[in-house]
Amino acid sequence: MNVSHYPQTTLSIFENALLQLHDPFPVVRFMNWQQINRLPNDIRPIIREWDDLPTVDEDWEYRGGPWGAFRGVPLVEMVRFANRINARPWLHIPIEASDDLIERMIAFVIEGSNQKPIFEFANEIWNGTFKQFQYAVDGGKRQKLADNDFQAALRWQGKRTRVIAKAAHESADIVVASQFFNQWVAEQLLEQVDDVVTALAVAPYLGRNQRGLQMHKGRPAARDMLAIHNELIAEIYEDVAPRIADYHKLCARHDVKLFAYEGGLHQIARNEGNAEAFATEKETLLNFNRSPFAGMVTEKLWQIWQENGGGLFCPYSLATVYENPYTNQIQNQFFGHAEILGRQLRVLPKYRGAVRALNSEKLAAPTP
Repeated sequence: MNVSHYPQTTLSIFENALLQLHDPFPVVRFMNWQQINRLPNDIRPIIREWDDLPTVDEDWEYRGGPWGAFRGVPLVEMVRFANRINARPWLHIPIEASDDLIERMIAFVIEGSNQKPIFEFANEIWNGTFKQFQYAVDGGKRQKLADNDFQAALRWQGKRTRVIAKAAHESADIVVASQFFNQWVAEQLLEQVDDVVTALAVAPYLGRNQRGLQMHKGRPAARDMLAIHNELIAEIYEDVAPRIADYHKLCARHDVKLFAYEGGLHQIARNEGNAEAFATEKETLLNFNRSPFAGMVTEKLWQIWQENGGGLFCPYSLATVYENPYTNQIQNQFFGHAEILGRQLRVLPKYRGAVRALNSEKLAAPTP
């Protein structure tokens, strides 16, 4: 499970509740706590060396201010969190990390962890939304790995993944992450690193293009919850399941496992240009995300993932804030399996659906 999506989950008041909710999941992925993504509005320092990492001496709990300035949670705190529930920590190497930082960070996590760690180079390097894509492009072109931007970025990702694998000395699992809806990306990456990685990691999302409203007599109206559910179930069977099966075959050819670094419902309201439609869609998707229908869809997705050859899965994400406590505005992105309301965490049906799917996998697994 990915630990969080929105910043308030870094507060220590939520730690015990988060630990309890994470306990059924064997892996904790810390991408957001590490602040590994680089967005255009980020103003926090770039992590290149060991001394650039957040430390326990600073006030690292996010309490307000620009999220783009928050430096993230210290490495030792993330390792401690994973150890408290005996989970495997899934950590990220910053996109601009030096070789020295790679070696020191990996050694620190391996030595301090109760379970075998998992390491990934940055996050979604193929995703042009993030600054790490352009950095990878520049790195690939500096070393003349390719003239094309996309291929330069992927080859840089492959090259740095090999450095990470060498530093781990087989004491950690190394994954290479790819774009779920473009298998060519995975093929390019596995050709470079299948001999040093444990798994290919993808993100089986659904509902990316789904709308939460319809027009009625020229006015926006909320869609029916059951209709949204049925549309998502159809998407699982008609689009997502065949892709999972294809990835399983690809991984078998390269003798690696298939992991899900993220995945689940990907519902975003997109009507910013029409205030009434935007408000209607946000409320509809929020209501669906809180509903038992979302739990049923979540359970079905991860069952299909397992049935089609998928291995370890990390839903995105555990906890989130849907209503901004400072502005009382509803967010337009609905990913969380638990919802932060003031100083409380409310478990949603999505969470229970993911746990049911995980338990069905355990029950189906042969006794060692």
